[in-house]
Formats: sequence, C-alpha cells, structure tokens
Amino acid sequence: MASLKFPSTPAGLVELDDQFAYWVGGLVMNWAACESLFLGFMRCFVQGPQGTCEVFWVSTKSTRARVDYIINLSKISAISDKSSDAIARLAAQFDRLTQTRNMYCHGYYHADPLTMRMASFTFHSIPDKSGVNLLGEIKRDLDKALVNEVKNAAFRCFELSKDLWRLLLQVRDELKAHHAGLPESLPSHLLPK
Repeated sequence: MASLKFPSTPAGLVELDDQFAYWVGGLVMNWAACESLFLGFMRCFVQGPQGTCEVFWVSTKSTRARVDYIINLSKISAISDKSSDAIARLAAQFDRLTQTRNMYCHGYYHADPLTMRMASFTFHSIPDKSGVNLLGEIKRDLDKALVNEVKNAAFRCFELSKDLWRLLLQVRDELKAHHAGLPESLPSHLLPK
C-alpha cells in the first residue's frame, strides 16, 4: 500500500508568521477531514432515509457530543469489541487534537507594531463542564518552536485521518453498511492492491 508523505513547509514561506498561518490552515483542514470521518461512522451505524445522519449531526451542537454519540453507538452495534475500542481510542486522540485546534483557532494574535507581522499568541481557555480550567492562559512568542508545534499537530491530524479511514472501512464491512455514503471518495493510498 502506497503511503502519503506529509508535506514540508513551502520554500517560499520564509517569514515565521507566514509559516505559522500555513500550518494552522493545515491543522484546520486535516482536523475537518477527521471530523467528516466520524460522520462516516454515524452513516454506518444509523440506517434510515437519506439525510437522517445529517439531521442528528447538525442537531448535536458540539463536536465532542457528536463523537460521544458515535462511541456510544459503537458499543451497542454489531461490530467487534476490537473495532468499538479502536473508535474510542481514536476519538480520544481526536479530542486532544480538537483542544489544540481550538487553541489556535480561538486565540488572540498580536502584531509587532513596527512590522505589523504576527509577534505573539495568547489563548485563554474557559472552564470545562466541571469547572476545571485545564489550560488557563497561554502566552507564546512566535518562534520556530511554535511553528513546529502547529506543524506537528497538523501531521498528527493527517495520520489520524488515515487511521480513521481504515477503521471506517472495516466498520462498514462489519456492518455490511455499503449503503452508507462516505464523506469523500476513497483516498488512493487506501485502495486495495
């Protein structure tokens, strides 16, 4: 099976803020691909008229609640315990990456007043349902380490999407849910040889 290679930073992006913006975009794109694969799981678990899953999906107001719903469906469905456990494990990875994505998508970006280029980043987390503020305030100056942190998160989302695709195809086969419209065409690196 051919493997996709994660890209490096394009050579033309020499300024750190340009590199940072590029990798935040990569993180968001790969995160969204992962989220759409969870919709694919729901399409396998829920059978009904076309659009049924989408109604559930848009009626559930948070990503975490949608993924919890899928984990619970996996526990009562006709899939193997191994597949159900794998869904829960990959969902936990997705949850950690969601926290990272949220931090970079909902943070405050500060510009250097002389260059008007991004100079620093601040994120204020809000307490979770139990009142625990896990992250507090994070302040970071823009440096290569911050760029690499975002790049690594984008790469982890990319790798997670491959794992989710493989598991989704397995779950679809276990449930004989070939009726389920998957979120996009099958990636070429996952096609059987």
